[in-house]
Amino acid sequence: KNIATIYNGTTPEEDVPSPETKVANITANKTSKIIYNEQKPHEHIVVNGIEPLHEQDIIEYTITLTNVGQAAGTVKVSDTVPEGTTIINDGIVTVEDKNGTSTYEISELVEGIDVIVPEANEEAGIATVTFRVIVNTFDTEIKVIRNEMITENIDLDSVIKSEDFKWLI
Repeated sequence: KNIATIYNGTTPEEDVPSPETKVANITANKTSKIIYNEQKPHEHIVVNGIEPLHEQDIIEYTITLTNVGQAAGTVKVSDTVPEGTTIINDGIVTVEDKNGTSTYEISELVEGIDVIVPEANEEAGIATVTFRVIVNTFDTEIKVIRNEMITENIDLDSVIKSEDFKWLI
């Protein structure tokens, strides 16, 4: 747990009531959005519940960190570019967190980026990590693209792994 202790404005020499403990409660979810290459027309069909990708389609990955706790929390997020794709936008990763919008290199995301997830107020605190990849030219008819994110609570070194994401190409 990421715990922040906040005192009510008294000094340690004064009669201090019990400190108010506020805790960050952060979960991670990874989603993807397909941006089809309209230069190469193809059918948008679903096969066994999976929508096929095509060469030069773009996949936008977004890792959403949600905090329902009353304290902000820092989480280390790492991810890699899935096999069969290439990072685009000059390898830029965009992070929107408590500090505003920042950009990083994909190599920094591979190593792990510290993301500060704001505390919940009326609604949950949200931070996001976003990057885009392009599907490479196929060497076979069917390929599976897998990507996995890892988030790490910096204070406890606990690791949360997402499920593999698979697409039929």
